[in-house]
Amino acid sequence: MIPISDPPFPNYRGGPVQWGRLNIGDLVQRLTNDVYLANLHRVVNTSGRERYSIPFFIDADYEAEFAPLPSCVSAENPARYEPVTCGRHKFSRFVESFPHLAKEYL
Repeated sequence: MIPISDPPFPNYRGGPVQWGRLNIGDLVQRLTNDVYLANLHRVVNTSGRERYSIPFFIDADYEAEFAPLPSCVSAENPARYEPVTCGRHKFSRFVESFPHLAKEYL
């Protein structure tokens, strides 16, 4: 079972594993200017049997710039994010979990 949660995160909802399920990340949320929201997710084994979970992640090049797509920005939904490179964004996420990195590398 892969429980997923829509913000504000505390209320998980689960369902059977389905091929084709896609959990988007926060860079896609930036690209779509919050039209599509990244969701907190985790894998929980409810089968009672041993199993393997094999995640697959894709990332852009370090210098690839992410900014809201023009088709996702309007008067009703103004741009919520400044442009950022994939590398800078990813590093900022690492620093959230490992604060010592900011002292060592910034």
